[in-house]
Amino acid sequence: MNFSNVRVLSLSYSAISELPPSIAKLKHLRYLNLSNSQISKLPNSFTTLYNLQTLILKNCFELRELPRGMRKLTNLRNLIICKIGNEWSHPVLSISSSFPCVRQLKVKVCRKLMIMPTRFPSLKVLEFEDCNGEIASSLLECNVTSLAYVYNCEKLQGINPYQDAWDEEEEEEQLQLHSSISLNTLIFYNCPALFSWPDLRGFISLRMLFIYGCKSQQCIPSGIEYLPKLERLVMGGFSKKMDLFPFPTAEGTLKSLYFPSLRNLEIYGWPKLRCLPDQVQYLTSLQTLWILGFESLIAMPEWLGNLTSLRELKIHWCGNLKYMPYREQMLRLTSLQHLHLVDCHLLVDRCKEGGEEYNKTSHIPKFTYNNEGLAEEVKESKVQ
Repeated sequence: MNFSNVRVLSLSYSAISELPPSIAKLKHLRYLNLSNSQISKLPNSFTTLYNLQTLILKNCFELRELPRGMRKLTNLRNLIICKIGNEWSHPVLSISSSFPCVRQLKVKVCRKLMIMPTRFPSLKVLEFEDCNGEIASSLLECNVTSLAYVYNCEKLQGINPYQDAWDEEEEEEQLQLHSSISLNTLIFYNCPALFSWPDLRGFISLRMLFIYGCKSQQCIPSGIEYLPKLERLVMGGFSKKMDLFPFPTAEGTLKSLYFPSLRNLEIYGWPKLRCLPDQVQYLTSLQTLWILGFESLIAMPEWLGNLTSLRELKIHWCGNLKYMPYREQMLRLTSLQHLHLVDCHLLVDRCKEGGEEYNKTSHIPKFTYNNEGLAEEVKESKVQ
């Protein structure tokens, strides 16, 4: 049987420990998956697979290194490395290697990996999860154009926009985050030591910013309120020592310049917070508002009526919440179509027909709720 024309090869979950040098004969190979295999070495001839576009190495615990000359894989577009061998504390790729066609780079659960190349001129998607700060630092030097995703990097303390600001004498692990005029999504999730940010106003194409679970955080990136294309903002899970949510101030800012494109806002609170950030009232173009985990919140603010473009209001895990704004303010929400409550048992009972808040919410076309994992109930309003 002739395999020379094979384009897709998956050896995932195989017992193979070494690829034969004859792998080089698969000149048309586009996709190679070696995940969950016993592979310990790749032959040098591997680097002659010039048409290879996707290489996936997940759970390759025996694999100690990659062959020299990986830069020869000039058509490689997707490189995924996850849970590699424990000995990969030294560079697995030459730091000077360039990968001109790589569009997607994922590095996950590589706690000992210290150095990676940074020459990925076509990179669109960068994801790294459960890695140390140094590998995160080197990878964020890439000029990512679409998505940058940082997850569960527990030692990461700071983000520095200038490469020459690195201080080798300090023990902090920092990221060199370079402004990108084309980056549209930036996600930081569960980086508990992260506490400092640069000004992000240079990210003029950013459409989504997600910052959650950074428990040392007592401030947020400055300049995000001026981002002209930011449509979705998710933030919260910050330091529980704070009494107020650190939302960007609107003072001294023209209303037309304050989050001019923001349509979707999710804010996650913590037990000490007794109120929502007042600055939210100026987001008059907001269409969806999620409020989650404000356990000490008792009453929704009266300024909620200012959000005249709001279509969906979703409130989760606010067990002490009892009061909606006055009816006059609720009636100003002429675009509101859906009120959704999750584990807000006090407010749910009060918003049901016959409850004390019913007259404030009865005009909303759709009212849904879910208490303590019970099946969701739906009320369709008869008011048109």
